[in-house]
Amino acid sequence: MSIYAAVFGALEGCFFVRLGRGKLWRAEAAQEGVIQQGEQAWRLIRRMARVLAVIGIAALFVGYGALGKRLLTSLIWTGLLLWVVVLLRGFMHELVSWSPESESIQDRLHIPSRMLEKFRSWWRVIVDPFVFLCGLLIIAPVWGVPPDDLIRWTLQALSGFQVGSIRISIIDIFLAIAVFLAAMAGTRFLQRQLSERVLKQTNLPAGIRHSLNAGFGYAGVIVAALLSISVTGIDLSNLALVVSALSVGIGFGLQNVVNNFISGLILLVERPIKVGDWVCVGSNEGIVKRIQFRATELETWQRASVIIPNAEIISTSVTNLTHRDRYGRVEVGVGVAYGSDVEKVREILLDIAEKNDRVLDAPAPSVIFRDFGASSLDFELRCFTSDVMRRLGVASDLRFEIERRLGEEGIEIPFPQRVVHLMNPQKNEPETEA
Repeated sequence: MSIYAAVFGALEGCFFVRLGRGKLWRAEAAQEGVIQQGEQAWRLIRRMARVLAVIGIAALFVGYGALGKRLLTSLIWTGLLLWVVVLLRGFMHELVSWSPESESIQDRLHIPSRMLEKFRSWWRVIVDPFVFLCGLLIIAPVWGVPPDDLIRWTLQALSGFQVGSIRISIIDIFLAIAVFLAAMAGTRFLQRQLSERVLKQTNLPAGIRHSLNAGFGYAGVIVAALLSISVTGIDLSNLALVVSALSVGIGFGLQNVVNNFISGLILLVERPIKVGDWVCVGSNEGIVKRIQFRATELETWQRASVIIPNAEIISTSVTNLTHRDRYGRVEVGVGVAYGSDVEKVREILLDIAEKNDRVLDAPAPSVIFRDFGASSLDFELRCFTSDVMRRLGVASDLRFEIERRLGEEGIEIPFPQRVVHLMNPQKNEPETEA
């Protein structure tokens, strides 16, 4: 029986030694030099299995048959159980990877693909530790750990431990995280429904709709935080004492963050700027795209996004060209040659403005004789348009028409001229001595 056990045990051990070779476990990407995630962990497991298999073979031939048989049998069961665990992990990953690509799920639940991608990433973060712990609990009895002790240790770890008057439980922590994520997911879903289905049906301006939507999101974050804290069973009175003790340090450390957050709330309530406004903040000019917790996103005319802290908008001068309405004035300057009929120039400019469809009749267009320039008589045509966002286009149309009409009327638009007086070079020649 000893010889029989030694022979067949050696075959099993040799099988594990051969199975642990790195060439069998190398994927094509790894052979090309790409480092696979978890490759080092698998390499360590394979080396441990080969070492235990060699020890088991040696134990069989030196007289420790029970030890060798136990090692090799445990290796076989460990390999089978580990194979099942890895298959289960891969199945759960593939199941979640399929969901972001399913159009039926996105259409029925009205969930964007970006949110499903985030869910897939977080799901992998949660699933891997859970599968690892389950595999450890299943494989540990194979190596002689009593199942009763495993169950007792697991329950003790899950039930928590005492720190002063506060009991910290892993189950409560995970439950609080799950409640917070579920509340935030519900808040985002309701936000989307409020923005796309409810507020769009109203006649409210875009800025007010954005403020209401953002305020609902802030309230949802507060409710989610309170729900998660209540699930853990933490006494809010004790939490208030801790927060009051740390408030000074938090105030100094997060002064800028809190300042920007409060400034963002002021922007949403007072609404000096709104989403869709054309504003100038310092050297930045563009359209307000969104007002967030910490900063405001401004899109310039070059389609570049400028992130401006909310505190800077509150504390500096901001020019809002569309604060109350979209009416705006258009100024077009033009210079004509000296000797031109200034009354005729005035009539031509007014006629051009009155015939433009995007120029308002009230206030009526006007022409200003600005100055006697160095090379021209300087005029300025002033008129108003109902959409200041198209001010540059209106000014461009007026300039095209002004150039055409003045050319037809024979009125010259001069270019800058300078008169240079040359001195007689003979007067400046030095006198020569005889």
